[in-house]
Amino acid sequence: VIPEKYRQLMLMCLCAAKGYDIAVNHARAAEQAGAGIEEMGEAIRLIINVCGCPAILSVMDVFEEPEI
Repeated sequence: VIPEKYRQLMLMCLCAAKGYDIAVNHARAAEQAGAGIEEMGEAIRLIINVCGCPAILSVMDVFEEPEI
């Protein structure tokens, strides 16, 4: 069984790679499940490396929220 924070990080990456706006919901869920800003940043770097910068646009809104 995959821990919830890793499951949400993977879903965030997959949704962002496909350009789905729901990726931001998975980013929030990952943070609520205990993923730190460094972990989320590393996941986003992986998205950039594989899919390019446009793929991360769907998750960048989550980093503008005050609690993150």
